[in-house]
Amino acid sequence: MKSEKLKINVAQRILGLSDDTLLEKIANLLDEENVVGYDASGNVIYEKQYIEDIHSALLEFREGAMETYTSEEVKRKILDKANIVGYDAEGKAVTHGSFMEDLDDTIQQLENGTLETYTTEEVKRMIFGS
Repeated sequence: MKSEKLKINVAQRILGLSDDTLLEKIANLLDEENVVGYDASGNVIYEKQYIEDIHSALLEFREGAMETYTSEEVKRKILDKANIVGYDAEGKAVTHGSFMEDLDDTIQQLENGTLETYTTEEVKRMIFGS
């Protein structure tokens, strides 16, 4: 409840001000403390810092000093980092480790003679019917 009383007190005091210089100082202080978001670590990003970062990035970009990536390059980097090699029939990610395990299982079944195999014609019939 202290914070509510403080807000009311500060608001009343601001409403009673007629000194433009002091009002501008208050506005500048509030602008500097304006939170626009949070970074990946959960730290506050203030509007002033955000704007500075944007201007800095634009300058780097204009000077050709910024490394940029296409959407496909970003996707590939994410997949590589996650060790994803593709997706299964249900759209679930297949990692390198799970792919290698499946491959080992398939090779073992092949060697043991327990792997079900189909001819091309049998696969066509399964997919398209007889």
